Amino acid sequence: GPEERFRSAYCRDYRFVLAYAMRRTVAHSDAEDVAAETFVVAWRRVSQLPGDPDEQRMWLYAIARNVLANHRRGVRRTRRLEQRAQSVVGAQATSPADDAIDEASDVALALDVLSSLNDGDRELLTAPSPFRCCVMSLPENP
Repeated sequence: GPEERFRSAYCRDYRFVLAYAMRRTVAHSDAEDVAAETFVVAWRRVSQLPGDPDEQRMWLYAIARNVLANHRRGVRRTRRLEQRAQSVVGAQATSPADDAIDEASDVALALDVLSSLNDGDRELLTAPSPFRCCVMSLPENP
């Protein structure tokens, strides 16, 4: 059935998907995250998994391409948010009270920055990474 096809595709194609991701990311951990997320998506769409092994690999590459695109958008968005937060922190650091900033005011500043963001940006900075999934923790049944 579909579960067995998925297991076969995973065992046969994981290394190819990982190699694909490694050629397109800087960090090995990012490539592993992309490969894992690719198989999470494949598991969710297991009913669409082709029967032919070659077609399965092409299907997985297409998923990996989309996961990589999402990953890159997330990286760019995070960089923009970090720059925005840094500019707010930089503006605060020029104030005369800079020497008196302690841990509590740092937390308050971080909360101010977070509250100034729209819901999507705030969620991006505070939510766990979607790429920290592991295929091995998938449920037994789709």
